[in-house]
Amino acid sequence: MAVRRGHGGADGRTARAARGPGPDACQGPTGTRGARFRVPGGAVIRRLRKATEPGEFAYDAFLSYSHAWDKDIAKAFQHVLQGFDRPWYRPRSLKLFRDETNLGASPHLWREIEQGLTGSRWLVVMASPAAAESTWVRQEIRWWLTHRSVDTLLVGWTDGTLVWDSEQSSFDWSRTDALPREEMARSFAQEPRWVDLRWLRSPEQAGSDPRLIECVAEFVAPLTGRSKDELIGAHVRRRRRTRHVVQATVAVLTALLLLAVAGGITAHQQRNNARAQTLVAQSRQLVAEATSIRDSQPDLARQLLVQAYRLASTAEAVGALVESHSMSRVVPGRGPVQATAYSSRGLLAVADDRVRLLDPADDTAEPVVVDHGRGRVTAVAFSPDGRELALGGGNGTVRLLDVSDGRRARTLAVSTAAVGVRTIRAVVLTSEGRLVAMSDRGGVVLDVSEPKRPRTVRTLPDAPIAASPQGDLIATEELREQDRTTLRLWTVSGSGRLRRAATLNAPPGTPGTPHRVAFSPDGQMIAVAGDDSRVRLWDVSDPARPVVRPELYTESRKGTAAVAFAPDGTTLATGDSDGVVSLWDISDPLRPRSGARLSSVETAVSALSFAPDGRTVAAAEGGDTESGTVRLWSVAGSEQTSASATLPSEGEFPPAFSPDSRLLASGGEPTTLWRVDDTWAPRPAATSP
Repeated sequence: MAVRRGHGGADGRTARAARGPGPDACQGPTGTRGARFRVPGGAVIRRLRKATEPGEFAYDAFLSYSHAWDKDIAKAFQHVLQGFDRPWYRPRSLKLFRDETNLGASPHLWREIEQGLTGSRWLVVMASPAAAESTWVRQEIRWWLTHRSVDTLLVGWTDGTLVWDSEQSSFDWSRTDALPREEMARSFAQEPRWVDLRWLRSPEQAGSDPRLIECVAEFVAPLTGRSKDELIGAHVRRRRRTRHVVQATVAVLTALLLLAVAGGITAHQQRNNARAQTLVAQSRQLVAEATSIRDSQPDLARQLLVQAYRLASTAEAVGALVESHSMSRVVPGRGPVQATAYSSRGLLAVADDRVRLLDPADDTAEPVVVDHGRGRVTAVAFSPDGRELALGGGNGTVRLLDVSDGRRARTLAVSTAAVGVRTIRAVVLTSEGRLVAMSDRGGVVLDVSEPKRPRTVRTLPDAPIAASPQGDLIATEELREQDRTTLRLWTVSGSGRLRRAATLNAPPGTPGTPHRVAFSPDGQMIAVAGDDSRVRLWDVSDPARPVVRPELYTESRKGTAAVAFAPDGTTLATGDSDGVVSLWDISDPLRPRSGARLSSVETAVSALSFAPDGRTVAAAEGGDTESGTVRLWSVAGSEQTSASATLPSEGEFPPAFSPDSRLLASGGEPTTLWRVDDTWAPRPAATSP
């Protein structure tokens, strides 16, 4: 829509500029909607209509445009113009000349174009900087102004700038770049009315955008000699009438077709009913069997569901297949599973009789063995950036490995500073380059900012059981009378100074077995679990004054064996000694809410860890048995989910799959390509601006 900006500059000239596409995108420079298409010289319109009777010309209009900028738009625009107010039984309502639809192979291209210009009543110029620089567009305009009149020239503005100078009665060529100056300077004696088509940038808009009807009517009105309001009304009525005719015709034909094939279908259905009922019964039986073993044997359950769907795609089979993603994935252990940990890069470390790195997002990738034959590993932890892996051994040795490659590990440092503390049961790597190693007899804080020269910063008091991710808070337990224990919080300064901060009442526990303690990712909350099936929460944002939060009650028969926070700190997972993983919504610590219960087998959960995106929880089972497993559950907050993934998307464009279904495009500006082939989770492949 063209509007007046007001007076600009010292000369007092009034410039007319263009506003971006909006509800009135087809409004011309006069600022009046619904007016007849105005060309210079009001009385000239009647003379043109008389001199340009439809029978004297082969075409109603000639489309002149830039192939480099408006090729697709011109094609779509021609299609809409020719179909405007068109009866369903006629191929077109207007006959337009466009080079790609009307020209064949010829040794004399300009001669053919000149014949098209000669046989056209109107010239429609798609104005843009590319068209203004096009030799062919300029030659067509030059021919028209020489052999015809500017009064039969219509302008559709598709790009660039059009500014009319009222005082000079001409375009302001210092700012106008959408029309060729050499050909059109002083061509218009009065301000022309052009149609703003800058919003039309894709052929898809030609079939969906309601603004196009009004814009097309602006062109059809002078071409047919009818008013714009009359054209739009007739077009809408004709489309509605055509739609009704088509619907009625389709309904009649459908009814006749149904009557014609009803007998055959009935006979065919009767023949197949018995077979279908048998397949449905077999499919439902397989679904029932898969449901009964989905927790104990999830891999076999998935195979049964696939076979059930192949036999009969019943609602039960489809629903079970959709929900099959919520089944756990089983990672077989090679001996008792001692510890698990997720890296920020999505790798999962599993410590059993060796330490393996797995990529849960890629089922085809072989696990990488990063430690083998060097003693039992009892604790694992990744650095915040996922490039380093700390291993705590049963002999008190701490090893620091470089796993940035992902396919092999390289030893950075080996420290024996904690040898005297026996079995290390927890390690923490901080972003400041500190490594905290803990056992039931003490611990040590190491400075590994220079991995080749680890340095002992501080030894820890007896029985440390947990450290915050930042390494500034340490939790220890102290045995008191009648087998009661007390938890103590210690703060660790940057220089390694240890100071007692507070004392917490510990829940009941088994003598000789440490409590299960976990800090939230931000280090401001601590969860403590014991043998009474309760989980205590404390707000330790002020370590000297911990605040008690409501307790969580699990349904374990033998107490809680493991606790872990999700990366966002709003979900807590607890692992019971009877093999059940419970999820809790603690986004509001004052009102925690129980979530899903993920049941597996009658084996205690020895360790829990969340994936970096919080959508997968890994539960290690069988820490005290001959062999153990690690189960991976898909979760969404505190609920179990069957969704494969949630992809971020910005923009208005709908997602689209590639023909081979291996790539998914989502968003708008920018557009992100996701690889969704045979991997467990989508991975970004590329981003276009």
